[in-house]
Amino acid sequence: PAAGGFNILVDSERMAVTGISGNTWTVTRGTGGTTAATHSSGATLLGHIMQNFYLENCVINIIGTASTLYYGVYGGYALDMSIVQNFSMNNCTINGPGGTYSGASPQSTNNGGRITGVYFRPTVSATYYVMDNLSITNCTILTGHDGIRCEECTNVTVRNNYISTGGDGFAHCVLIGIDGSGGRAASGIVENNYMTITASHGMEMGYGVSSGIVRNNWLIGGSDVNNGQGLVLKSCDSVQCYNNFIVGGYQSGLYFKAATNCTAHHNTATYGYSPQSCLRS
Repeated sequence: PAAGGFNILVDSERMAVTGISGNTWTVTRGTGGTTAATHSSGATLLGHIMQNFYLENCVINIIGTASTLYYGVYGGYALDMSIVQNFSMNNCTINGPGGTYSGASPQSTNNGGRITGVYFRPTVSATYYVMDNLSITNCTILTGHDGIRCEECTNVTVRNNYISTGGDGFAHCVLIGIDGSGGRAASGIVENNYMTITASHGMEMGYGVSSGIVRNNWLIGGSDVNNGQGLVLKSCDSVQCYNNFIVGGYQSGLYFKAATNCTAHHNTATYGYSPQSCLRS
């Protein structure tokens, strides 16, 4: 990092990094209820700590424009060392400008110029990271791009939420894993949610997901001619999908792409925007 303003954990001592000059970091010792201690050379150092973090009964209003990156809740992406562990968000509302996406045209890159409700991901070059045990329940999320995006996160629970997202061709109401390739381990349960999207994917289990359950959801895909899908299983493994009601996007209702050991049963798929198919692989 080039500047301070974040926390690190050395062994069991938490420190606040207040300044950085070259290879010298200025820290405040023993923060967060921990005690300053002696550490040996080569001790484990972790940065960006969000442990045992709870949000409940809150409203988050994202003030920004559809052409700039904004997040309601954000963890881990730009740091070399990251911990997001035992995170819970319950009965909250996230309002973002462009709940039906107010941008003039779709963006051309997967992360450019969008407003996302919840986004957790370690940086690709992270030397150490933990993204585990994340729970988002009973929330309303209205954003212009992704509603919930948990990449390289394990034990994710997304339950009983209302999620309505916008109109660029790469958006998701919910994404677990990587929408592409190169992702590390991810897993999660997505159940009892209502998801509707203007353009792209209602829900995706992506690259890196090694186990997952998608059940009892209402999924409405979008109108994008290239990416409008209701439910996507893409380069994932061992995902079970059942008892979902899927309204197909322009492309398809349920889309299997390079998915292994995945099952889909007792789902209802119907047409939305005159898709090519209810089931596509």
